[in-house]
Amino acid sequence: MNALRFVPLLVLAVLAAFVNPAPAAADTVPFASYSVDEQGAVIGLNPAYLPVRLLGNDLPLKADGKPDGFKNPEDVFVDGHDRIYIADRGNGRIVQFDENGAFARYIGHLPGKGKLKEPEGVFVDRAGSIYVADTGNSRIVRYSPEGEMLREYKAPDSAYLPKDYRFVPSKLVVDARDNLYVVSKGSYQGMLQLGQNNEFLSFYGKNRVKLSPVDRLQRLFYTKEQRERLSDVLPGSITNVTINAQGFLYTTTMSIDTEQIKKLNYAGQNILPEKEFFVPSPAKSGPAIASYLFRDVAVSAQGMITAIDAKTNTILQYDAQGKLLYTFEGEDDRVLRIGKLKSPSGLALTSKGDLLVTDNTTNLVHLLRPTPFSKLVLEATSLYAEGKYEQSEEPWRRVLQLNESYSRAHLGLAKLSFKRGDWDVSMAEYKQALDGQGYSDAFWQMRMLWLQKRFTLIAVSLVSLAVAFWLVRRAILRRMPAAANGGGGIPGFTRFGVASLGREAARFGSVLKRPLAVFEELRDSKTGTWTFGFLVLVAILLSRLGEALFTGFVFHPFPAHLADPFRIGTVLLVPLLSWVICNYLVSTLYRGEGTFKDVFVGTMYALAPYALFTLPLALFSNGLTASEGVIYHFAQKAVLVWTALLLVFKVQIIHNYDVKETAVNVLLTLATIVVLWFAIFVHVTLSFDLRDFVAKLWEELIYRG
Repeated sequence: MNALRFVPLLVLAVLAAFVNPAPAAADTVPFASYSVDEQGAVIGLNPAYLPVRLLGNDLPLKADGKPDGFKNPEDVFVDGHDRIYIADRGNGRIVQFDENGAFARYIGHLPGKGKLKEPEGVFVDRAGSIYVADTGNSRIVRYSPEGEMLREYKAPDSAYLPKDYRFVPSKLVVDARDNLYVVSKGSYQGMLQLGQNNEFLSFYGKNRVKLSPVDRLQRLFYTKEQRERLSDVLPGSITNVTINAQGFLYTTTMSIDTEQIKKLNYAGQNILPEKEFFVPSPAKSGPAIASYLFRDVAVSAQGMITAIDAKTNTILQYDAQGKLLYTFEGEDDRVLRIGKLKSPSGLALTSKGDLLVTDNTTNLVHLLRPTPFSKLVLEATSLYAEGKYEQSEEPWRRVLQLNESYSRAHLGLAKLSFKRGDWDVSMAEYKQALDGQGYSDAFWQMRMLWLQKRFTLIAVSLVSLAVAFWLVRRAILRRMPAAANGGGGIPGFTRFGVASLGREAARFGSVLKRPLAVFEELRDSKTGTWTFGFLVLVAILLSRLGEALFTGFVFHPFPAHLADPFRIGTVLLVPLLSWVICNYLVSTLYRGEGTFKDVFVGTMYALAPYALFTLPLALFSNGLTASEGVIYHFAQKAVLVWTALLLVFKVQIIHNYDVKETAVNVLLTLATIVVLWFAIFVHVTLSFDLRDFVAKLWEELIYRG
């Protein structure tokens, strides 16, 4: 009986479960994670980071009893003890949190000499001294670990500073020698390097000036007076700076197109690859690289680089050399959730790998935590970078268990197998990663070993084949003199027109050696047939499809199963048939003597080099490495040039033109093709518009009477 008292409570609990269900995974992870393969195609990934919490919910109440909060938080810094410092620009203070993210204290908020005004940067050195870029007061303030002001740094008095130099510090770092590196707003000279006594040391990390082609031409041809009247092209101003444990400075510059992220050595030179950093667009249809504006970077103890793209509100993580590991979007979708960003301004990493992101528009500071997937990726990448190749294997394999399409994991295993000398395994992994160059390196090693073991057998086999070919050819020529002299036929092949097709095939092969004579024969004797022309067209299509399927992976690093026969055939047939039709139309108006059949059959004969050599070249490419690619590419270009020349010869002979008339005909044919395609495009576009118009008009008549 007493148990019945719990029935209402049980019913209420069940109802509460339905009314307030637990948050779904999609609500927990409000952004998609993705990466790109070696060919630039976007691939979806497991979530890289999970939103955990917002910092600042425990700030003390204001004097009037209202809740306090951030106002335009600009910068975030994490010291060696995982204490967090936020440059709360709008409130004119530094907000400090402990290692657990709990509020600790304010710095620089009290009236007096240490009062801050619109601070935009904060840095804490190894001794615990707190440096603040007091932007509104055009100075840098140094506080003790207890928060007491120690000194201020203003624009140094130096003859080396330009007279018009404005000292408006926004970001700063301090190196192991206690030198300050200050980012000053609008300073194109680079960062200002100051000593502890506020003495000017140098400008550091200046960006290069990159002239546009127009600027270069102006400076090349203009007179001295004209050049002096040109406006100066200035390098971009550095936006942000951070420093890693080894003392390397990383800068971001949003006002330039390349080298937006730099890793500066002690001489101020960038040692990162210039073109590695990019922001992929999460397009599902294939490669798409967006423009970017890197606003801030954070560097882990292992050298992994995390960056914010202010243009797309995307957070990206790269390895120490700038190779993309993964990225995820945190763009604001007007739903206030942890991890959704509207204007990310600052970035920092804790020792545990947690990510802190400030947003100076929503006035929020987000705490994101790496998932097991991203932890494994970072662990494997770090181990390999440190030379611990064997230890990196297990994390990479666990990554593939979570996401088998992650090309970076296949790439890591490929490099590991290469180090071991497992060439076949390395080739398979490089193929999974779509890395043609790595595949080529492994293939070169395996091919060399294979040739060393079988060199004698290969040499004997080649000599034997050559001798056998010579003997067979000699025997055939003795027994079949008529066939050797081009007359008669092979017994048994005279039925069903096979003999005529055989003669036409022989003529088709002869076009490679004596094209003018063959085209004259086609014109005068009308020996070409529609049947053979269509057979050649089918052979050309099969050759092109075979090229897509059987070209060596080094030169065509795409999975064969992704080849689309319909698209391949369309790309080949449309230009080819357009040429035939337009060339015939032009020739009828421009004194051409060839019929439509002559143009079609002659074009098929002119394509003999492409039909005969495309597939053998594709098969031959499987035995070449990337360093030998010049042979393959030269042969490909030679076939195309050869085919183009035969097409020109065909036009001249079939239509009985001279050289000038041939050139005019070819140019008019190409122009006609362009006009034809444009007309088809306009027709299709208008047809769709007309169809939509009729459909909407019908809806109006039906539903509105």
